[in-house]
Amino acid sequence: MSTSFRLPALLLALLASTPAHAGTVLLISDPQSSTRQVTLLEHAIAATVRARGDHALVRLDAGDRLPAATQKVLDQAEKLRRGAKDDFEQLELDSALKKYTKALTKLDKVIGSTLDPSPLIDTLAMLAATNLLLGQERKARAILERLVLLQPDYEPNDTIYNPQMMAVFEAIASRARGAPSFDVEVNVDPPGAAVLFDGRLAGIAPVTVSNVRAGRHYLGASLKGFSSSAKAVDIKATGTHRFEFKLTDAPPDTRVQVQASAAVAAIDDNELPPEAETLAKERDATYVLLLGVRGGNFLLVRYGADGAGRFARSTSTDINDVDQAMRAARRLVGSLGGGDDGALAGEAI
Repeated sequence: MSTSFRLPALLLALLASTPAHAGTVLLISDPQSSTRQVTLLEHAIAATVRARGDHALVRLDAGDRLPAATQKVLDQAEKLRRGAKDDFEQLELDSALKKYTKALTKLDKVIGSTLDPSPLIDTLAMLAATNLLLGQERKARAILERLVLLQPDYEPNDTIYNPQMMAVFEAIASRARGAPSFDVEVNVDPPGAAVLFDGRLAGIAPVTVSNVRAGRHYLGASLKGFSSSAKAVDIKATGTHRFEFKLTDAPPDTRVQVQASAAVAAIDDNELPPEAETLAKERDATYVLLLGVRGGNFLLVRYGADGAGRFARSTSTDINDVDQAMRAARRLVGSLGGGDDGALAGEAI
């Protein structure tokens, strides 16, 4: 029996509140520092910012740069996603469906070679919602199954998913959580790299990722001074699940390294270091985050790209695992984008 998923009038008024990128955050840290603690915290901060969905994040690590052809496809997919979102908010659902479908096709071609599958996850969520609203429940269910495989604790935006749609999602998520799970072993040469599994920080290699369901997943490894590596992996319901990465040297951009080092060295200054301002302008960043170590603590300082609104937070350098790194990142990042000016909340210095 078919279920109606048409949006009530109240929900239509809320659609305008769907998240949109409020800007780009540039994270600058010491390019020479790749200790376990720094590696964990840098990637935890990146994951925390990206998880908010209201800011894009850029790191200066040369190894994170994508091939031009890959970036071109990602840019094309992003343009389609923005157009689809506009159509969705105007309830032009057929047009939104076409654009989200085209975006998904493009993302499927390249997302496995990136460290961040969040555009894919967002596209799956919106494509499923669009199908539900058009009465295509079977197609929506298949898409949602893929979504919860990648992000088992995903929580749909309740300004988009009405109660009937949420019930469909919860049924699929509950079934997925009850499926058999497996351990996945990841080794990286050289050791010490951050390992990301479906875009989430899994730990420092070598690492074992637990509670993984069978299906297609996305695995990546990142270490300063080396080219990041990523790939799509298919987890079978039987057998051993072990994957290897061998990272290659990434020639550093000496100018960027010098500017980043100078910016971090000036982290105590009241004004945005000029080196950081230059790096931000080159990357069209809206905000700059400087990460350094002072007095046995990590210090994260936020500036607007124009140097305005300096705020700072600190946390202990005693970080040994992913949970500690994520707690520290959430404390440091705080309410980035949450205020009227999108500032990183904290105490003005």
